[in-house]
Amino acid sequence: MFRLICKLREIPSIWLYFLSLVLIILVGIPFSKDFLEEQAIAGAIKTTQIAFGSMPLKPEQEQFVKSIADEIGIANKLIIRKMNHNALAQFGYHNAFAYNPQLYSLFPIESVSFLFISEGFFEDLSLEEQRFLIGHEMIHIKHGHLNYLIMCLLLFFAILVFFAWQIRKRIKLIVQCWVSYRYQIYVMRMVTFVLLCVCNIGTSGADFAYRRYIEKEADCVSMQLLNSYDGCMKLTERWHKECKLALHNPYFGLTSDHPSCAERQAYCLELQNQFNQKDLI
Repeated sequence: MFRLICKLREIPSIWLYFLSLVLIILVGIPFSKDFLEEQAIAGAIKTTQIAFGSMPLKPEQEQFVKSIADEIGIANKLIIRKMNHNALAQFGYHNAFAYNPQLYSLFPIESVSFLFISEGFFEDLSLEEQRFLIGHEMIHIKHGHLNYLIMCLLLFFAILVFFAWQIRKRIKLIVQCWVSYRYQIYVMRMVTFVLLCVCNIGTSGADFAYRRYIEKEADCVSMQLLNSYDGCMKLTERWHKECKLALHNPYFGLTSDHPSCAERQAYCLELQNQFNQKDLI
């Protein structure tokens, strides 16, 4: 013990300070894990409500939403709020959206989910439209569609950048052989810019494709579980006529993150016909 104390005296005080700090952290983590988790969840919930809205619904409206969540089989703690002005401007007057709080916009807190409801949701939409749209958002929550999207996109972008860097090396060898030294730096800057643009476009394309896929999946599963085919047809008609949403997505849907109204109506009718045929059998 005496030798250990002598050895510690030889260590500079700044290192002793850091050593003691590390020991405090390592010892404190097991005892404060629950506390830190609670604080992280509370902070993420507060940030989410500041961003999208903190006003609660009427008790009967909240009960209606939770009854649909029970039909879907949602196990998460569900917090239901009205959209604020910023969320309304982004998502529209007749809409709802699900959201899982995230730490630093990367790490999802899967035990808590939000459902934000627009101002005109209960006032203007029919019961069938409400059931379809709420069921659609509940499927997003149940399947965790958007929980790890940002991290996956960052990883996908990093992979594309790695391959782009390998291509850049090969191009650089060609440029060194065929372009004079004076202009090589400008050519390589242009090559780097083009390759980064390709990586960005590729990541955006993957993002749009995945979002279209999960929107279709949420539509189909919610319609089958809630028998809300009429709600889907009515809502897409409303979006097309009242919200002036195009019937078909431009550029074959490659730049769209949702199926078009026509696509939604097509697979809605197909699923409804399958459901009716089962009843006849």
